[in-house]
Amino acid sequence: MKEKTEKQPKPKKEKQERTPREATALMLGLVALGLAVVGVASLLWLSTLVAAILGGIAVLTGFASLMVGKSGTLPAIVAAVAGFLTVLSAIISMKMQ
Repeated sequence: MKEKTEKQPKPKKEKQERTPREATALMLGLVALGLAVVGVASLLWLSTLVAAILGGIAVLTGFASLMVGKSGTLPAIVAAVAGFLTVLSAIISMKMQ
């Protein structure tokens, strides 16, 4: 039979502080996500041109966040996709009018 050995707990890793570049990337990603949400919400109440502009800004800010660093990757990707879809829906709604 196998002998049971006592497991020693793994030492906890110290939290590393974010570098200014990582903090900037995360902040840009969150700003892009906020702009994308505002762009999607503005489709309900404001003109489609405003939504298209906000969506375009969200896409550009999301890509800028990805270029700065990898810290804000998920919010930047979500913002870029949501901003692109906002621009696409604004274009479609402009064509249908």
